[in-house]
Amino acid sequence: MELSISLTKQIMAMFIMILVGFILIKKKICRIDDSKMLSAIVLYVAAPCAIINSFLIKCTPEKMKGFILAIVAAIIVHIIYIMLTYILGKFFHFNTIEKASIIYSN
Repeated sequence: MELSISLTKQIMAMFIMILVGFILIKKKICRIDDSKMLSAIVLYVAAPCAIINSFLIKCTPEKMKGFILAIVAAIIVHIIYIMLTYILGKFFHFNTIEKASIIYSN
């Protein structure tokens, strides 16, 4: 629960930064070229910091079990996708990009 609250706070902080950038452009305090620089700062500095900060949590045995379960589930799902791609590839003749998009989907 505390992880989701922390993550929500970080996401809200990012939306506030986006809103501030939008207002600065609309009020003509900054130019469009300046907004590109601000977007780059948010994308390359603030977002990674927010992600890292949201995962700074106390490690407990319960959380470690959940983490291991997630890793095992991800491995099993990838094995299933690889087998599915192999089987369906014989019928549909997938190219390399299509196979990769099936295996490594979001």
